[in-house]
Amino acid sequence: MPQQARLVRPDVRFGASFVDALREGFRRGNRRQLSAREISAVVRDLDGFLAERVAQTGDIVLPNGRSVPAVPFSLYWLVAGETFVGELSFRHVLNDYLRQSGGHMGYGIRPRLQGLGFGKRLLALGKTEARSLGLEQLLLTCHDDNPASAAVIEANGGVHENTVDDIFGGGPLRRYWIAL
Repeated sequence: MPQQARLVRPDVRFGASFVDALREGFRRGNRRQLSAREISAVVRDLDGFLAERVAQTGDIVLPNGRSVPAVPFSLYWLVAGETFVGELSFRHVLNDYLRQSGGHMGYGIRPRLQGLGFGKRLLALGKTEARSLGLEQLLLTCHDDNPASAAVIEANGGVHENTVDDIFGGGPLRRYWIAL
């Protein structure tokens, strides 16, 4: 089933499945899980929620309180048939904080579909998108206590460069480079 999964832009067509994933506890990377109240708000205004998620404006507030502009990015959903499987955020360029804590891509697979190969498929498709933009290499990071994510990155050619402190908290962060 993972080999038939494909990347799509977030779309209300997959909204019910996406909401089901949120109720399962889906989250991407070190983002927190949404509360039942927040999920209800997503259900009430899925269009608005998605528009906010893909907006290319705004600032990122760093742990030191400094604001920096968000970098250009693409947001994709991994779907199998009509089922939302996971999400990929692909940052087209890196700023200083992304070089240390974040990298080019953040991703997550809904809980009930983890461990089935969808993460590897998601990242492989993300590499194809990166190549289409002319990138020659990707930086990916994962927390040291997340061996599943490290395995996904390594299965996609990730070479561990070093481990640093995550500037957003969460402990040691492994940094990997993938040649495209």
